[in-house]
Order: sequence, then structure tokens, then C-alpha cells
Amino acid sequence: MEVIKKYIYAIQRRLPAKNKDDIAKEIDSLIFDELEGRFGKRDEYTNEEIEAVIKEMGHPREVAGRYRDDKQLLIGPELFPIYKMVLTIAGGATTLGLVVSFIVKVINEAASGGASMWLFVSNFGQLVGSLFSALLGLVGSITIIFALIQHFGKFDAIDVDIYEDWRPKDLPDLPEDRDRVFRWEAIVSMVFIVFGAVLLNYYVAAGNLPFVINEGSGITVLPIFSIEALKQYLPLWNLSLGA
Repeated sequence: MEVIKKYIYAIQRRLPAKNKDDIAKEIDSLIFDELEGRFGKRDEYTNEEIEAVIKEMGHPREVAGRYRDDKQLLIGPELFPIYKMVLTIAGGATTLGLVVSFIVKVINEAASGGASMWLFVSNFGQLVGSLFSALLGLVGSITIIFALIQHFGKFDAIDVDIYEDWRPKDLPDLPEDRDRVFRWEAIVSMVFIVFGAVLLNYYVAAGNLPFVINEGSGITVLPIFSIEALKQYLPLWNLSLGA
């Protein structure tokens, strides 16, 4: 019965936390009622029988949409996966372009001898502001476009049915508690990776990667890495961090 657990978990992921447990119990009951009605009351059912029932119930996103009453949403379930995909691609491209522009700017300033920590912080603040403004405008414009398509476009749900060929065997495995990754953890991790990569490129371009010691009477700056050696491996380092 592992496939039933996978199916219900995939639906739960797309439901609000408030009533997802009650809905999961209801779906579990519906599945067994359907199995009993089709194949008779038994303690065990074959995977083929279970998959046939689940396939008929629909993709987990569609089932979750019915419980969320997606008819009242700005963008319906037929267009939402495409909307999300466009947002991801456009947002990623915009973010990548601004970050690359920022890194190039910092490296050019360091190469010209005009780099300083305060200038770096100022440029980083401008990057954050630019990202916020650009992504906010991007989300707003794409949302308006898809909302107009949803409410004024003439299309049949079958025309955008991206779940037509889905199979219960395609359901992901159930995660162990220790393996679950929360979205905020991934976001924080990526922010620090980008910040660390930019900081590393800044110091390499400036010609030093210092370790600062406060000796009481003054501050001593000690180099801790060979800049020439770092420059050789920096492209591979950047590539690995980007991946």
C-alpha cells in the first residue's frame, strides 16, 4: 500500500496546513471504498488495482485543487503550473543577470584600485534594492498577464492538461523526517552561498584575502591564501558554487 501513502503525501503537500490531515483521511477512505467497490472487500490489493483507482482520481495537484476550491483563485489550476514555470525561469534569469553584473562591477573596481569595503557594502545594498524592485515588477506583470488569460482567454482545460500522461509510478518516494528540506532553509543557504562567492571574488580581485589580528596597539593584516593560486582555481570554484 506504499503507493497510497505516496499519493496522499503528494496531495497533502499542496494543501493548507489547517485541514490537510482531515482531507488525507477522507482521500484514504475514498480510495479504499473505490477498491472495495471494484474488486471486492479484501485485506490486500495489488499495485495494479491501486494504481488504476488512483489514476482515475487524478493527479495530486488536481485533487488538491478541488479541496482548495481553485475556482475562486486568480489563476486556475490549468494555468498555474505554466505560470509557476514562467515565474521561475524569468526570476532566475533576472537574478542571475543582476548578480553577474554586480560581480563584474566589483571586480572592475578592485582592478582599478578604487575598491573598499564600504564601496562593496554600498554596491551590495544597491544589488538587493535592484533585485527587490525587478522581481516585484516581474511577478506583478506576469501575474496580470496570466490573470487576463485566465479570465478572458478562450481555452478548454484539456488544451492545457499537462497531467494527461501522469502515472502513479511517477510519485516521489516518501521522505524520512531527517531528509526533509524546508524551503526557507534552501533560500537562506543560497543567499549565503551567493554572498560568500561575491566576497571571495572581491578579495581575489583586490589582491588579498586577509586575516585580521587586533594586537591592542594596532591591527595586523596577515595573508592566509596565495592569491595567484586562488586565481587559477577561481573559475572552477565559481562554477561549483553556482551549481
